[in-house]
Amino acid sequence: MSGSHIIGCNSWSCFKITFCVITIIFLILIITKTPQRHIHRNLSHGLLLYEKVDNAPEIDQDYKTIIKNEWKLLARSGSSCKFARANFLTSEGYVPNTTIASSEEDLLIVEDVQEYQSSNYSVELPHEDGRQIFANGLVSCEQAFRDWTPSMEDFFWDKVRQCNKNALCCILPAPKNYILPYKWPRSKTQVRIQNIPRVPLLHSSLADSGMKVHKGIISFPQTGLRFPTNISKYVKLLYQLVPKLEFGIKTRLVLDLDSRAGNLGIELEKHGVLTLAIKAKNSPKNGIQLILERGYVGLLHDLATKRLPFPSQAFDLLHCAPCDIPWFAEDEILFSEADRLLRAGGFFVWLDGPETDTMLSGMLRLTTSLCWKLLLTEQRLSIWQKHTNTTCQVRNQNTAVPHFFEEQVSTKNVLLDRCSINPEEWGTQNWPDRLVYPPLRLQCAPSAGLIRAKAEVFEADTSFWRENTNVYLRTLGQSRISDIRNVLDMNGGYGGFSAAITLAKPSVPWWVLNVIPIDGPDRLAVIFDRGLIGVYHDWCTALDAYPRTFDMIHASRLFSAEHKCQMIDILLEMDRLLRPGGFAIIHDGKETLQQIKTIANLLHWKAALGDTESGPMGYNKVLYCEKTFWQPTFDTHG
Repeated sequence: MSGSHIIGCNSWSCFKITFCVITIIFLILIITKTPQRHIHRNLSHGLLLYEKVDNAPEIDQDYKTIIKNEWKLLARSGSSCKFARANFLTSEGYVPNTTIASSEEDLLIVEDVQEYQSSNYSVELPHEDGRQIFANGLVSCEQAFRDWTPSMEDFFWDKVRQCNKNALCCILPAPKNYILPYKWPRSKTQVRIQNIPRVPLLHSSLADSGMKVHKGIISFPQTGLRFPTNISKYVKLLYQLVPKLEFGIKTRLVLDLDSRAGNLGIELEKHGVLTLAIKAKNSPKNGIQLILERGYVGLLHDLATKRLPFPSQAFDLLHCAPCDIPWFAEDEILFSEADRLLRAGGFFVWLDGPETDTMLSGMLRLTTSLCWKLLLTEQRLSIWQKHTNTTCQVRNQNTAVPHFFEEQVSTKNVLLDRCSINPEEWGTQNWPDRLVYPPLRLQCAPSAGLIRAKAEVFEADTSFWRENTNVYLRTLGQSRISDIRNVLDMNGGYGGFSAAITLAKPSVPWWVLNVIPIDGPDRLAVIFDRGLIGVYHDWCTALDAYPRTFDMIHASRLFSAEHKCQMIDILLEMDRLLRPGGFAIIHDGKETLQQIKTIANLLHWKAALGDTESGPMGYNKVLYCEKTFWQPTFDTHG
């Protein structure tokens, strides 16, 4: 009896001991084999990481300095840190704000962590994206980057960027002094100066421009910058001198190469002409942000070393007045780009400065070499027409003649060269017929259906977007529609959405910039042939535009396509481009939209799913978003 009792007790004790040992071994295996999903550390841990960074030979010295300086700030601030960024120190070096790797070798550095109550805390790392670690949203951009524009601070930004090379990877809060802009058409003549901090033109040419500033409001007279006459009279003069310009009929798309305050585009709109203004980012005469705030089309581009992101034969008229572009520099390479962009039979309007005789003689030599026809020269004004004669050859043995419908890779980030294009005229219809008539270059564009039925696919696309756009407009309502003027379509396709807006009844006073992603089918030439505008762009980089540029952003089937970056990278760029109070309409599959909606909440957007034209049973849905006037609760960045 006693023996069996003793045996029983020993057996139970052995069982408990064995169980404890197995449990301990099991826990050890889990801890050593499973990637950590919670990081516990205090300040001394941070100083340890500081030391490891300092001794890591694979990290670039500039990045070492950045990390070390941030840890010094953390050490001085004690436990009062309020915001966070997640960066990774891997075997390949310091990689800011990238996808979390699941290997044990990755060392997470947590900087300026969101406010905590004690020196020890944990940070949970959900799913794949380290930038989603914050319960209350993504990190707020530092003050220095709240008006960040691509390439304007590249030297400094390259040293402190948190994401990929060309994109901003933090949330831009609404500026504290930001006020909703005046609605169009009032914005044509009045703009709030506090909303446009990046307008060199206001500082360099305010007196020369005729603009007036009173109580924080910029007012615009009808006189243009250095035009010899009233802008309305100037446009009438052009038409009287060259009746074949036929504004709003033959001439629909204008590229304004020296736009200043955008008065030309505003006046030409009255004649059914759509004008795209471009200017160099760092030019003292750059007024692009002012043009956009007035409710007109402008982009930060320059005729410099690379081709502009437009297809060949895109514009019906190029306008340079007053013109300070160095056409004769670098073996006259800039004028070759102008020749590439101008449609066969299109016009070039040039208003020269004081040195008219010298410049004009050079322009005559240059245009003659390209077989352009001089229509008139009167005082400082000259107008040429590009030839349509396919037998006319450029008189330069070094000039190549490429195919005129180029691959998108040759129109995006390609260096300028001195070449001409096949001058064959594509025969677009007059406006507005060209908007709905299948253009000839449709046959060269990638097909979205049967090769032999491209015209039918084009017409079906037009009908599809007219139906969907009607759904959008009903959902938005007249009040929101009137709040919108500047619109971006991130995946333009054939330009169907933009065409539907133009055809809408009653009329909708929006303009739409179509974007053709460089990793998608290239149909940008078709968009221009329809009398619409657009650009090539890589959505894994930042668009050459100012923050808070667009009142509405539309994206159809963009996020379900493959990209070299993550969904959140593109959404952060959308957030940068969208005005506070602006809208985003995203058309895609339901599962994709659910993922977007999760990130939209992190961006402090309001978001709700809706149906497409196919109704509640359709696979595709629409995510309607509104950007808020969010401000961080604890704004350590000012």
